Amino acid sequence: MAILGGPALWNQLFRSRAEELYSGAPDPFASRVVSQILLDAGIAGARAIVIPIQGSTGQIAVITLDESEGFTGLGTASANEMSMMSVIQRMREDNRMQELGIDRVTVDYRDKNGRGLVAITASQSSLDMFAEGEISREQFMREVSIGPGSFSYQEVLDLLQDS
Repeated sequence: MAILGGPALWNQLFRSRAEELYSGAPDPFASRVVSQILLDAGIAGARAIVIPIQGSTGQIAVITLDESEGFTGLGTASANEMSMMSVIQRMREDNRMQELGIDRVTVDYRDKNGRGLVAITASQSSLDMFAEGEISREQFMREVSIGPGSFSYQEVLDLLQDS
């Protein structure tokens, strides 16, 4: 597991202001697709936004699981994992079939007051390999970056209003 992902990744994903990290307006189509996946999975308190990554042709899907908006998990660790695996597999399919261009996924957990607790970021390719059983959970966890809440969701909302 790459805790905080090293200085370069840390600065890119967790220290940058939204307008420095993202190269353009959010992708409304891809954002709707990912949001629908979360809705279909029955994950309360979840929202998603997909934004182009500056200096890249890809996009990042930012999934926020917010206790203050009703996220409670699904009761057990195994139920949570099964639900997230379902989301990962569907995102993989939709990303390929609809050419969403998602290269990275961040899951941003928020507490009952809406404050960021932790953000977990992985490449779409490592998520794909994990979902297909090509790598173990341990191998996948070595590919994951974990840090404090990734950014202010308000920054993303500001981007939406400007676009």
